[in-house]
Amino acid sequence: MELTHDPKTNEFSALVEGQKCIVHYIVIDSNTLDIDHVFVPRTLQGKGVARQMMEQVVRFLEHNKVKVETSCEYAKKFFDDDRYRKYLNK
Repeated sequence: MELTHDPKTNEFSALVEGQKCIVHYIVIDSNTLDIDHVFVPRTLQGKGVARQMMEQVVRFLEHNKVKVETSCEYAKKFFDDDRYRKYLNK
């Protein structure tokens, strides 16, 4: 899956089986993003699409040395994993 980043719309998106999947964020400051929405169409839910997208978002965070906050319940659960807590803005 190829994740595309569009800073104009504050979105990471991927086309999966012809359907758009989105990770939306709000820019808090130059070093912090707040992931406020993760959207995967119902027909793709439960197939690991959201997790794959979030893992690619983590690579973006690492590369850009950006921290994250989580307004979205899915993002909160994802970053609660010990492997990803270091990206949280504390």
